[in-house]
Amino acid sequence: MFPQFPIVWRLAINAWHIYGLLASISLTCLIVSYFGPLLFMSWAPRCNLCRRYFADLESARASGSESVAEAVDRTIGRRSSQPASTQESRRKRANSVKRGGAGTAAAEEPRNPVDVAKEPWALVTGASSGIGLCIVRELARQGINVVLVARNDALLPKAVEQLHTEFPERSFRVVATDLSDATPANNTLEKEVGVIPGYLSDVKEATADLFAADTLRLVFSNAGYLLMSFYWQRGLAEQMRNWECNVTAALRLTHYVLERWAQNQHRFGDLERTGATSRTSRRRLLVFTSSSSFFLPTPFATLYGAEKAALTSFAQSLAVEVRDLGVDVLVVHPSYTRTNLYAGQPKLAILRFLDRFTGASPEGVAESIMRSIGRGFLIRDIGLYSSLTRWLNHIIDIGLLSSILVQLRHLVPEYRAFKAASEAPRQRAC
Repeated sequence: MFPQFPIVWRLAINAWHIYGLLASISLTCLIVSYFGPLLFMSWAPRCNLCRRYFADLESARASGSESVAEAVDRTIGRRSSQPASTQESRRKRANSVKRGGAGTAAAEEPRNPVDVAKEPWALVTGASSGIGLCIVRELARQGINVVLVARNDALLPKAVEQLHTEFPERSFRVVATDLSDATPANNTLEKEVGVIPGYLSDVKEATADLFAADTLRLVFSNAGYLLMSFYWQRGLAEQMRNWECNVTAALRLTHYVLERWAQNQHRFGDLERTGATSRTSRRRLLVFTSSSSFFLPTPFATLYGAEKAALTSFAQSLAVEVRDLGVDVLVVHPSYTRTNLYAGQPKLAILRFLDRFTGASPEGVAESIMRSIGRGFLIRDIGLYSSLTRWLNHIIDIGLLSSILVQLRHLVPEYRAFKAASEAPRQRAC
């Protein structure tokens, strides 16, 4: 037996070397497959949306001297710097916005509404500030009109006024509504069925002619807000309103949009033929703003992490189903971004750290989204925090990390603060 030991030892060493080689190859492939696209998309130019999604509308350009896509190629990625006199003249020509309660507010257009409906259009939720407003600006720079869906608060008219001043040649429709309010529409039949909330009826009313003309082909589901506390400290109704805005509203809107797009594809005869190499000429786009927060446990924002995990999972599976409809799906995971998302919420230590060292601007996130569209990627992690936490999931089991966090919860300052807040009413009652 002993003479055979050196042979067994050599076999063990060889097996270890083979394992090390395979592990090195796997790690290298993982690094290249993850960070390679990130580096590429960091330097890649913005996607020319008019060329990819509205190529068949180029002939409708009024001047006829150059196509929409060619005009975008000239100006894409370049911010306009107009002299003060030019800006003042544009401001005088900017259109006012009719505001009306929580319903639809449509911008007055000097052009024929029928002609306007035949131009490229996109829809953006949460468009009054932050990432949503920056997405609207990116779209307007590329010659695309936008339907803005946002709450009817002080930010909305200010945003619309700024957009009209910056882009007087573009058309903006405003749907002032609350995506967290699932109250059924006033229509009697819809109210009996109880499945169509008022905000979806507002969106349908504002976009009916655009879907009929098949010119609304880009939808950005970006709306969302954050609640921070122990989950049980807030009322269930408040939590469900948050879920409605952050998840259910995006699902309802996506279902309605896909129904209309499928009808248009059938009506215009642009469905891809099974097994054919040619692709449909009428492509569409769905973009979901998720978050990297759910990569790790999210105590004190429990519902928010679950919402973003649900949205990402939904988009991943949906991408398979809608491919034959010519629909591109992109879900983005921004890192900490300096927006109104955290307004009125306790500033956790980790958020203060991220704000100081890795905080991103909403303009930068919107630009990264534009660089990611049309690149063949379904998921885009934006920022250092998203990349690091994604890799942490590959290194440490998330279940083990959660167990460690449970045992060390008393060392977290925010846990002690929220616990003290929850115990204060009980102490006053005593």
